[in-house]
Amino acid sequence: MSEWRFEKKIPLKFEDLLALESIVQTHPAGLVTAYPKRIVKNLYFDTPDLLSYFSHVNGFQKRNKWRLRAYDDSSWRTLEEKRKDGDLGHKFYHDPTNAISAAETHSSILCYEKLLYPVLMNRYERQYYVSSCHSIRLTIDSQIEFKSPTCGHWLRDPEFVAVAEIKYDLDKAREGQGFLEKFPWPVNRYSKYIRGLKLIDGI
Repeated sequence: MSEWRFEKKIPLKFEDLLALESIVQTHPAGLVTAYPKRIVKNLYFDTPDLLSYFSHVNGFQKRNKWRLRAYDDSSWRTLEEKRKDGDLGHKFYHDPTNAISAAETHSSILCYEKLLYPVLMNRYERQYYVSSCHSIRLTIDSQIEFKSPTCGHWLRDPEFVAVAEIKYDLDKAREGQGFLEKFPWPVNRYSKYIRGLKLIDGI
């Protein structure tokens, strides 16, 4: 279980990618590769009335979402509950057994008295960086694709081709803001879950 932390996102268009590469190489925080690149795969769950989805699009400060996660070609390995409070994020990890079964049978699971169904899959390539003092993390997700859990083809976001996310602890707020100042793009809300549902369902 992790602690609450700031999570700032910068959605990027194709023409931003070369500038981003230069920033990563020259940033005064001394960014270094934390892990090798890998493919991240998620299966998101929501209630029949899409409570998680509408909590986000309606701008609720406090909201959560549930997802199964796997890496590269591995099978599902973790069930994450992602809680958000504004720009702060916090992950909780749960036994994935029932969620894996639901993924295989397209059935529901019961989590904290909420009935949840698989509603969206996505996958992307993730690059991991950390500052030289290890207080700030940067991830860059690209080749982002979405599909229905039951049918259809993988689709890409027609507007944004990558998302940079900067993460730092509450006591590193000043360092985090200084880190962000080196990026020429605005911090903005971007949820792969929300973008994916809009893309495949048109909601």
